[in-house]
Amino acid sequence: MSDLFTSTEPLRQLIDSRRQFDEALLQFTAAAQQSIRLFDADWQYPFYESQQWHAALETMLRSDRKRQLRVVLRDVDAASRRGERLKSLQRQYSSQVQIHLAIDDAARQQDTLFLADQLYCARRAVSAQPRGVVVAQDLPAIRPWQDRFEEIWAQSVVAITATVLGL
Repeated sequence: MSDLFTSTEPLRQLIDSRRQFDEALLQFTAAAQQSIRLFDADWQYPFYESQQWHAALETMLRSDRKRQLRVVLRDVDAASRRGERLKSLQRQYSSQVQIHLAIDDAARQQDTLFLADQLYCARRAVSAQPRGVVVAQDLPAIRPWQDRFEEIWAQSVVAITATVLGL
């Protein structure tokens, strides 16, 4: 897959492998200047805990305190038990990393949605399937997915926090 973010021309490309999806997430994360937004079933997808993506997320978050990582999961069990890199980012950048649990209709959805700023989108209609689409530099095509994520976010609840309360 070519560098998706080097062109200013709108791009829409079908993908049919997890490797292509991973490459798009990595490139879009590297290009992000404001926020990363992710909606998925859980945190079991291997790429999410990869050292390579963790480093890209950390670089993005470290470069500006206003940058954000917002994650909405339909099941947070894997993230809370085995998401060590995600929890590490949340502890280190507690004001920038938020992890929510999808409820109501969003909890029944099957897709994966990844957004970087307002310029990049990667989506798989079914989380368990490798096929999907990446869209770059096409604001009218990405806007509905941004709106959808914001609706899901508004209806979600905080799931994992950086601090542990208790005795």
